[in-house]
Amino acid sequence: MTSYFPQNILIPDCTLQQFEKAANANHRFLRMNLIEGQLEIIVPETSITSPDVAVVLSARWNALSDAERCQAFPPVAPNFIVELRSYSRIFIVKYYDGLMMV
Repeated sequence: MTSYFPQNILIPDCTLQQFEKAANANHRFLRMNLIEGQLEIIVPETSITSPDVAVVLSARWNALSDAERCQAFPPVAPNFIVELRSYSRIFIVKYYDGLMMV
């Protein structure tokens, strides 16, 4: 059976607006919703992180009731999340890995 969904979606360094424009360019093929909101992920060392963009496929989003869609944190896990690269984030990662700030 052939899948109609792309196996990989590669997004180069871009702003959130550029990503939304690329994702919405062919929305029937990708069959996904970009949800504005906040997704928080708690990792084992108890820090909380949140991605730049979370994507939920339309079929899963449309399966939610209207009340569930209006919740601050809808009861659905994203199909994939996107984290945009930036110089400041790379610097923070290096700092946490032991880079001395002078």
